[in-house]
Amino acid sequence: MTFASCNTDGIPQGGRHDLAFSISRCKNQAGIYIARDLRWARVPVEQTGGPTMSLDFGSLWGDDEPKRKSVSKFLRKAVWDRDSGKCQLCGKPADPFNFDLAHNRAHARGGRLTLANTYVAHPSCNRSIGTHTKKSALRQVGIETPEDRVRRKLNGMSLPKLKELAKQNGVKVKGRVEENWLWGDQKKPPTKRQFVGKLVKILKETDL
Repeated sequence: MTFASCNTDGIPQGGRHDLAFSISRCKNQAGIYIARDLRWARVPVEQTGGPTMSLDFGSLWGDDEPKRKSVSKFLRKAVWDRDSGKCQLCGKPADPFNFDLAHNRAHARGGRLTLANTYVAHPSCNRSIGTHTKKSALRQVGIETPEDRVRRKLNGMSLPKLKELAKQNGVKVKGRVEENWLWGDQKKPPTKRQFVGKLVKILKETDL
């Protein structure tokens, strides 16, 4: 709808122009009309069209924010059964009628509502971690994650033992190349740190 219009003189390009404003509106959830889009145009009298500027006010009310996907009962049950009904942050039993599907990668950071990215958590525990991942949240309070325990055990092994584990699990670890302007590039064998970094991704505590 047209909100207002007026004539302006003294435009540098010469000639007489119409300055027209238009505003579109929509109803919010409370039934109140709010401004959605405001446009103005400086249109020469003898022509149609002209430069326009558009301002979108929808984001002020959060209308353009993406909606969160609703949680299905199937997903809640699948996550509950997988985690044995325990909060994965504090380890205590959760209420089957009042628990959160916490995101490992937060929704605000692009995390999806999938079985792999969710876990059972008390509502209070879930709120306390903010946008941290489960791993970083546990480390902040000094709790060792399963991956940390595997890494600690691997670090306590000798290099020959790590090479044997890598061979048994089909893990290939490449060495590194060091540049030397005098003797040329030299290929170095894989380090213990490289073996640990590869093995910790595939091994569990029961494998050691």
